Amino acid sequence: AALQGNTDTVRALLTTKAVDVNVASVSNRTPLFWPAVNGDSEVVQLLLEHGAKQDYVDVDGNSPLTVAQFYGETVIVRLLI
Repeated sequence: AALQGNTDTVRALLTTKAVDVNVASVSNRTPLFWPAVNGDSEVVQLLLEHGAKQDYVDVDGNSPLTVAQFYGETVIVRLLI
């Protein structure tokens, strides 16, 4: 849901507390990585409000902040600093 920018689904899942907001993929990317790349500030804000950690680093050494910077997502960068 975070990858696809489906804000309503993300909100519903977070409300139920049935998901781990910091679950990491095999590449060590958490749900926060995807909206950071895609510039989806609403989903980033929702994840942060529900405890998403910003200090995860993927297998390539990137964090949500560094990928947002790389893709020029200045609004996301401001949310993450």
